[in-house]
Amino acid sequence: MISGEIGVFDKKYADDWSVKFTYANNRNNYQHPDNNILRPFGEFHTTNATLLASTSYLKQIKKIKVRAYVLAGYMNENIVDTSQYKYNWAGDRIKRLPSDPKGELMERRSHFVQKDKVIRGQLNLQYQIDSIQNIDISASQNFLERTGADLVDELNKSFESPNSIGKNILGLSYSVHNKSRTLKGSAFVKQYGYSGKIITQDNENNDVNTNISLDHTGYGAVFSWKPFVSITVKLSYEKAYRFPESYEILGDGVYIRPNPNLNPEKSNNMNLGIRYNKFFKKSKLEQELKLFYRKSEDFIRFNPIGPFGAYENLNNVSTTGIEYAAQYTYKQWIQFQLNGSYQNLTDQTEFDEGLPLSLIHISEPTRQAEI
Repeated sequence: MISGEIGVFDKKYADDWSVKFTYANNRNNYQHPDNNILRPFGEFHTTNATLLASTSYLKQIKKIKVRAYVLAGYMNENIVDTSQYKYNWAGDRIKRLPSDPKGELMERRSHFVQKDKVIRGQLNLQYQIDSIQNIDISASQNFLERTGADLVDELNKSFESPNSIGKNILGLSYSVHNKSRTLKGSAFVKQYGYSGKIITQDNENNDVNTNISLDHTGYGAVFSWKPFVSITVKLSYEKAYRFPESYEILGDGVYIRPNPNLNPEKSNNMNLGIRYNKFFKKSKLEQELKLFYRKSEDFIRFNPIGPFGAYENLNNVSTTGIEYAAQYTYKQWIQFQLNGSYQNLTDQTEFDEGLPLSLIHISEPTRQAEI
């Protein structure tokens, strides 16, 4: 990867304005499918190239602060499954019969070229009402168009016609705090928009067109209280929506199959946290404990089917969890970090196609520590 950035600051037209270019190139050799170690690969691989250009802008105009960001670029990926051999973990290879069209992963040998065009933008306006109140308005946009062509498998029509998805979020928030900043609060509302044009193929390789147009409104509030210099208590609630990412609804061209009928995830999120800071003569200790609860509809999860799979929705998922993080800094030149989390995700759906379901745990607890 190579990246370069150039900009100006402290000008009449901008407090900070920069332009950035990034180019990256990568090759990924796969040893086996993600969920099947018994099927080794010898030659299956992908390559990708990315070229991005972006600009960011910041300007304070009296009581209004303006922030803007725009990014545009493309990503070109080659998925190469053209080997005529089968491999084992000893490194041996066996050549397939001339009549056998299979690759190492696909049912037919394939060299699929996938091209993405991306445009992202964000604009934030903050108006300072007085010394303790401000209003923020934000607008963000994310657009992706994907095309594809198979250089080997003439029957593969994936992304032969352009597929596209677009996300738009418009937000408004109000924030206030007391003069000592021991009490802070904010309330916000978000308008979500999601659109898409997705073309998939049925069992007879005919095109199936799906047009998506969705609008949802979310909202929430955040409150913090600092009863002592070293302690801060935080409480938050949000009615949130999470729209599918491109790899979830369009697939990744390798293991993930498209699902144009994937719905956005809707959830009620509640968080309670306490933060403790202790300063010593030459060091500082920071600790934070969080409890969270999440009630989700149309929860998005990956469902593996053999080496492949697709993302799907679960109707009713409950998530509870706890997180802990600690950080110790000595003389600002050495730092230790420790964090751990426990999550319990369960499918609470009572019936599936008229049949009762027992409680399903979706994931195992995870813990992480670093130094």
